[in-house]
Amino acid sequence: MRSPLLRRHGAGPVAHSAADQRGVETGSFTGPPGAGGARWPKLARMDWLPLLSTLAGAAIGIGSTLIADRNRWKREDVKDGLRLRLDLYI
Repeated sequence: MRSPLLRRHGAGPVAHSAADQRGVETGSFTGPPGAGGARWPKLARMDWLPLLSTLAGAAIGIGSTLIADRNRWKREDVKDGLRLRLDLYI
């Protein structure tokens, strides 16, 4: 249940305004309980696990692609070097 009071940093209790009742944070209030004191209540209530999982998956995908391309480049470079040496010796 929501508390009827908000606390201003360093001050006593302050009553909710109409904007606060709608969940909109104003000024330097700490916001409603569960908002984490964030300035943007929707971001504070957001579930972060899907976002973090997506970012981790993207980082793993990009990293593995870069490693695979580098290994392919090295393999082709060695093959081209060997082909060049065979052409020079023959």
